[in-house]
Amino acid sequence: MIIVHVITGTQKYGGAEAMMARLVKEGVTSEDKSVTHQVVSLSPLGDVAMDLQHEGIRVESLQITSFFNVLSGMFKLIMLLRREKADVVQT
Repeated sequence: MIIVHVITGTQKYGGAEAMMARLVKEGVTSEDKSVTHQVVSLSPLGDVAMDLQHEGIRVESLQITSFFNVLSGMFKLIMLLRREKADVVQT
């Protein structure tokens, strides 16, 4: 099963970022190896993403930095979810 976690940003550890990171790290260290976790950040990667990548978790950025590239970012997200064949999308 593939679980894709979508989060606004991974710049700094806030409440949502900390909970997502904890959830993903615990999922990766669990005994059930049939579950794959991946994180998608809407904005450029930051400290949280680096920590997750250090743990071996795949993290991608859609690079949405302004209102003008929201549509292209959403298109990238749709293509990524189709490519990965995500079973669960957690937002």
